[in-house]
Amino acid sequence: MMTINKTKISEWHDGKGIELSTGFNENAVKLPLSWKKVERRLFDLIKLDRYLNPKEKEYYPKWLEEKESKELDKSSLKADSPEKKEYEYHLGNKVYIGASEYEILSFDETRVMLYDTGSPLFNQEMTRSDFDRLVSENPMNDHLKVNKLPPEEIKTDVPYTDAFFVNADNESVVWMYYNPDSTAGGQYVTNTLTFDEIIQAADNNQSPEGFFDYLGSIAKQELADIGTEWFEDAEKDFSEKPDYTDCASQTMSALTQTARQALELPVYDRETEILYN
Repeated sequence: MMTINKTKISEWHDGKGIELSTGFNENAVKLPLSWKKVERRLFDLIKLDRYLNPKEKEYYPKWLEEKESKELDKSSLKADSPEKKEYEYHLGNKVYIGASEYEILSFDETRVMLYDTGSPLFNQEMTRSDFDRLVSENPMNDHLKVNKLPPEEIKTDVPYTDAFFVNADNESVVWMYYNPDSTAGGQYVTNTLTFDEIIQAADNNQSPEGFFDYLGSIAKQELADIGTEWFEDAEKDFSEKPDYTDCASQTMSALTQTARQALELPVYDRETEILYN
């Protein structure tokens, strides 16, 4: 059972028909409709040219053309294309549920919160499974589909696994690496850290492992999943010549020294145990 758009009307259906109700309690007013009645009502709406909204009418000829093309070439497309298209969501994306337009406010594996662009005072919340199903039922959401390449097709032709880029003007460090084990099939992870956070990590951790784990836990993180426009940009950035590479003790020392010098703080050499002003 789900709530229809911003109304308080709930909908439930099975093989016999649809039931509309004004709530979930026992005293809720219920209106059962057989599929025959639903069919008749849809016929009337189509006859009166009220079934599709203006946006859907504009898209309908293209949808018909794409549908016919897919039916004719379905078998050949499967054989020729190794890419798998899936829906990918980002905050602010426009989605169409039924005839209504929404923007994604938040989402996780269980719940989705939507902003109703037609009625800004109302938000719509639904389960992730209902959301995924409703999105896939509307071809106007095809703009959310991205190509998912198999992980083995992604190659990072660089001699390092982690790249560190220092921005002295902004007193920050960008730490990038490629994660092949993401649910998307691969992604670039970009961590942005201030010089103060670099020093904080060095003061609280003696070992490189603890230092970089700490940085990863406090960094401002951005993910670029494979098949998206952000992935291509991140891949290009990752291939640029970094200032430092890999999560090693030398990198830890270099980052700490760079941050302390930029902030005009004393530099402590852990190997020689000498404090430099």
